Amino acid sequence: AALLAREDTSDLLAGLEYLLANSPVQPLVRLAVEAERTCDVLTQQLVLSCLANLAAREVPIIDGNTVGQLLSRVLLNSEGEPALRSYALTTCFNLSSEETVVAQLQVAGCTSLMAALVKSKKTSEQDARHAKGTLRCLKRHAAANKRASRPVSAFRRP
Repeated sequence: AALLAREDTSDLLAGLEYLLANSPVQPLVRLAVEAERTCDVLTQQLVLSCLANLAAREVPIIDGNTVGQLLSRVLLNSEGEPALRSYALTTCFNLSSEETVVAQLQVAGCTSLMAALVKSKKTSEQDARHAKGTLRCLKRHAAANKRASRPVSAFRRP
């Protein structure tokens, strides 16, 4: 309602339409996939940094499934690359409000990884904070899915 009351609403809507049509997310994901294929860690870090910053600026992530899959792969395959994992954790934390991203992280099995990172003494304070925040969202998502999947009869009292 507040958005509709503004005088610049048409400009804002035009900007959003432009962003949806010309989202930087898809080219970034394609670049990350190519960097992953060629083991180019620096490019992966740059892409994750861009995604994290877009999320922090609340730019809509058009395809959360693809971004979530990308993040899952990076997280699960970056044990020997702590800087890359750190970028991935920051990006996960910034995107943890995106349901489709969180769903993909959960499907890929990142919940246990996040829990392990939170407990590990080798995890930096910042990475542990990002892992903990993301873990909280993963648990919330799992609980919501569990409630939603219960049959109606489970809510009735005998």
